[in-house]
Amino acid sequence: MRDTFSFRTGSVVGYDHLKIDKNNQDSHHIISSEDISVAIVSDGCGSCQYSEVGAIFGSQLLAKIVVAQARKALNHYADEPELLTLQILNTDFWEEIRQKALSQLKMIAGILGEDEKTVLEQNFLFTVLGVLITPIRSVFFGIGDGVIAINGEIKVLEPCEGNKPIYLAYGLTGAGGEVSDEECKFQIHHSLWTSELDSFLLATDGVKELMEDELEQIPEGEEAVNSLRQFWEDEKYIQHEQALFKSLQILNGGRFRFGDTFYKSRPSFSDDATVVLGFRQEPSDTLEIKGEKNGLVPQQPKGNAGRKHVSKSGRRS
Repeated sequence: MRDTFSFRTGSVVGYDHLKIDKNNQDSHHIISSEDISVAIVSDGCGSCQYSEVGAIFGSQLLAKIVVAQARKALNHYADEPELLTLQILNTDFWEEIRQKALSQLKMIAGILGEDEKTVLEQNFLFTVLGVLITPIRSVFFGIGDGVIAINGEIKVLEPCEGNKPIYLAYGLTGAGGEVSDEECKFQIHHSLWTSELDSFLLATDGVKELMEDELEQIPEGEEAVNSLRQFWEDEKYIQHEQALFKSLQILNGGRFRFGDTFYKSRPSFSDDATVVLGFRQEPSDTLEIKGEKNGLVPQQPKGNAGRKHVSKSGRRS
């Protein structure tokens, strides 16, 4: 699906972690091949000592397992799209993915220390939010909280009572009776025909603060911050590979250059914030990317050829 969908990513450390000199505990990973794309964001448990380790390792591990399982299904049902759809929506399909991931986490924890539960709790408590895109069907899945936007429709996934997210590794450590075993399994948040998917956003829960800062002006700048919708409504995020990352940095209190303009703002995120943006990229949209001093600058197609307009609904025409 790499010729059909393009991705943009960005991640910043939240103020609560910056002031105590703590690392970014979010991570993301994308695998995109000719027939399958998987994108994942993960958020490590803030109270754990090394939760960024789990977020980084977990996002990569899950992406590879999901791709492998999806490819097996795709090969098996190559001539039966209806059966392929049923397979990747089946709870057994996702439970097999979860069990394979838990098996890997258990093995790593056993290598790292004698007390498996302690190792898991210190290093491997993280949420998972992702999308699997096949030529026929796309599935948004996850364990834990975060934010999803699909074709402009935003869905906030809330944590459990007391701001306590569910983590993948609860399948090994247990959740202390706070959530059921069923809640610790992968949840299917949405699915649709891939032909109907135009744009999507996956984000960790820190991005929810941006939704609260809607229509706030950036000091010393010329652009308004239109909540999350700016990321799929403004063409600069499609045209420029670094635009999403730079915007998150600007919002988070840095002073950065974008084009000929310098921007600076107050910190916007108290928690770490990570965003993966995906959008349909027709072959005629392909841009030649050249590295320059101030970042990657795409060369525009001549005239209006290949340009797409992104409407406020998030659909491109």
